[in-house]
Amino acid sequence: MDFEREILNGLNDGIQKSIKDQMGGYNSPLTKMIESVMDKNRESIMGKMDAALKSVIENPDFKAALVEEFNRKVAKTLLSGLEGLVAKAANSFKQDPTIRAKMVMAIQAIIEKKEA
Repeated sequence: MDFEREILNGLNDGIQKSIKDQMGGYNSPLTKMIESVMDKNRESIMGKMDAALKSVIENPDFKAALVEEFNRKVAKTLLSGLEGLVAKAANSFKQDPTIRAKMVMAIQAIIEKKEA
């Protein structure tokens, strides 16, 4: 009985492999069938895709997310361009003895206030 089961399992595995190889290979007949079905239904599919895209674009949540992400990207771009300018301005402040003295006094005042 086990021998018969092994033969049946082997045949089943062989048949599955043959079908998979034939249908899933490079020149699979399924590819041509799917292309044919897609071509026949192209207008209908395009209409549905267009309607789905319009639905997404007109959704208030999508609009809000788009505006928020756009704002984030613009701010990030603007700020990344300012990094060098901020560092340059900070270095210039550090070079000015008057501003440097005021910064030291401000830091000391914060420390003293914290300790009190």
